[in-house]
Amino acid sequence: MPNTRKDTECPVFGAPSMLKKNVLPTYADVIKSYLYIRQTLMGSAPNGAEPTLGNIADILIEELKVIWAKASVPVVTDQQILHMIKQYHEKLRNLKKPLKSRYNDTLRQKVIKFRDIAEKKLFDISSCKCVDFSLCKCKNKVPVREREFLVDQRTDRKMFIGSIDPLATKSIQRSLHRKDLEKRSLPSTSTSSVLEIELPLDFKKTTVTDNDCGFNAKQEASPQVEVRSLPSTSTSSVLEIELPLDCEKTTYNYCAFNAKQEASSQVEVSSKQMRIKLPSLAQACDRTGVSDRSAAIIASAVLKDIGLITSEEASKIIDRSKIRRERKRTRSTLRSQLKQDKVFSQAIYFDGRKDNTLVQRSIGNKNHRTTVSEEHIVIVSEPGSKYFGHITVPCGTAKAISENLIEFLQQQMDLTNLVAIGCDGTAVNTGIHNGVNRRLELYLGRPLQWFICMLHANELPLRHLMKHLDGETTGPSGFSGEIGKKLQSCELLPVTDFQRIPTELPEIDLKLLSTDQKYLYNISLSISSGDISEGLANTQPGKMAHSRWLTTANRVLRLYVATSDPSENLKYLTEYILKVYVPTWFSIKVCPEVKYGPRHLLNLIKRSRYMPCHLRDIVDKIIQINGYFAHPENILLAMLADSRIHFRELGLRRILKSRANVETEIRKFKIPEINFEATAYLINHLLKKNTFAYGSIRQNRKEYPNGCIKKDSEPRKTEYDFVQAGDISVAKWKDLRTKLRLLCTMH
Repeated sequence: MPNTRKDTECPVFGAPSMLKKNVLPTYADVIKSYLYIRQTLMGSAPNGAEPTLGNIADILIEELKVIWAKASVPVVTDQQILHMIKQYHEKLRNLKKPLKSRYNDTLRQKVIKFRDIAEKKLFDISSCKCVDFSLCKCKNKVPVREREFLVDQRTDRKMFIGSIDPLATKSIQRSLHRKDLEKRSLPSTSTSSVLEIELPLDFKKTTVTDNDCGFNAKQEASPQVEVRSLPSTSTSSVLEIELPLDCEKTTYNYCAFNAKQEASSQVEVSSKQMRIKLPSLAQACDRTGVSDRSAAIIASAVLKDIGLITSEEASKIIDRSKIRRERKRTRSTLRSQLKQDKVFSQAIYFDGRKDNTLVQRSIGNKNHRTTVSEEHIVIVSEPGSKYFGHITVPCGTAKAISENLIEFLQQQMDLTNLVAIGCDGTAVNTGIHNGVNRRLELYLGRPLQWFICMLHANELPLRHLMKHLDGETTGPSGFSGEIGKKLQSCELLPVTDFQRIPTELPEIDLKLLSTDQKYLYNISLSISSGDISEGLANTQPGKMAHSRWLTTANRVLRLYVATSDPSENLKYLTEYILKVYVPTWFSIKVCPEVKYGPRHLLNLIKRSRYMPCHLRDIVDKIIQINGYFAHPENILLAMLADSRIHFRELGLRRILKSRANVETEIRKFKIPEINFEATAYLINHLLKKNTFAYGSIRQNRKEYPNGCIKKDSEPRKTEYDFVQAGDISVAKWKDLRTKLRLLCTMH
């Protein structure tokens, strides 16, 4: 018997386990169950003898048959199941043989691929392997009501076997009972009468029960009604219906039987309705703005291509009414979840844009649809980055936005839990006297932590540098200068020899990036190496718009590699993009947490020091205006979340020192003067003047970080005790009750 876990674990599938009872097992599940049964038999054997494959398979086959019977799906014979087990067990043995002697990258990739396939592929022992059930000619067919589940288990595996369905069970029992009565009440030639009805020649022979054809039987035991066509030389045939002799003519309502309709039906079409919920489809439709009709056409076409909709099985067809109901239900569900989660919303982020919206206007007694431009403010809740809702404001002023925002937040959350607010750096939001954030603080009567978008702060220096070197912008996507005009069609120019410009980019998973972001990353590496591939040269750099400066940077780089003799201004722009804009952008993408904000700002400053003085002054001015993470409150946040203990200690000392000063009014979030020669993001390095305006961090001294509060039976330690002991490792803005409380998690 194995003594350790290592002896029982499989190097491919891991620890043994029993079969799950609520899903049809995959190949991986079968192998794990095989190892579990083997281990159990070895433990029960007197000398720990190794059980044979046949003994293990006998137990495993019975367990498999029980699960498949629970799913009401017919299975193949025991011998066929045994053959499948032996065959796959042999494949596993062949894979495991070289693992003991050598385990290199090639074998590791084979093991991963083998395991991934086994975890997704169904161990299919059903008697019907047909993909299209409408063309199935198997002897043991899969029941119609179980086909959807079997298809799911073979593909996505999202469904599972639930408890007994009383309605379905009663329906099956009635069907079996009716078939049993039909067998016992088969009419003989001596006890039956014949009723002849003329029908078209193409009417097929069938067996119709009283429920199928609409006859109204008075007797308790429904007799069988056999319908068959008699040969005829005319253009019609005679329909012969055999009835028991003891059934009177008044027993049946003949008018309910529509012979013409039955005769014209050549195939049996399912009458089931589409009852599957489609929340993901509804959310995708809302996200992309697809109409109900278009969504129904696309979804039904996809289901038809994968074989779920056929001429015989039309119950999965999706119409526009189904899409409309699903969208309404999904929106209602999301609103309910939002109301349940509102107590956990401690920070909100908002951003706005103008959208063209369809509205109905009443003119007289009629409603008319028209398109209007509306200012929509989208709100996201943190932590969790959940969509919180959106508001429509009459205009884009700070007063209109703040009033509508406050009204919305009062209905959706407890504002006493709100501790931070995030937005972009436009003056409407960040004005120190009358911006949206300031007005919200005045309404709450306390300061909030300001988290202003660093990507926005990173693109503004590029925007002003472009304006200085190439002139003003014209329209939503045009430029007045020579460089800007060439950007519109730069992708059509052939790549020429260009001078490489080195850049340093962080490692990032390209799957997390959009198409335009991938292009920026790849072309930056290509210019840094001095070689650009043909595929990248033929890739579109993205549409140019003044609201998306990333695509403008793409086009500047594309223009640079297509210009044999670039101008000085084009060199300046390209060099700034590769040395400052791109490294900062991807650094923010890799580390998006607010605790890294001051570090990103410091690195932005350091990277721009190479520039000539007249250009550096332009960049420094914009960084000073948008250096929100140089505010002492955000610097202290970064210090408390730093992995170095002396940084955390300095942060706590600063907080305690600021609490000694009593504030009589809510502080104004004003960016201090930045030291552009700083080498560290600490307050006394990054800022030229020392300041104590830490409004959102000011707390009652009795309030300690949650991680510092011990049980009543233990002596309470101060913040300095924890710093000296090195126990405070990470501080986050989370779980605050009145103002901002620092949550310190323990090692």
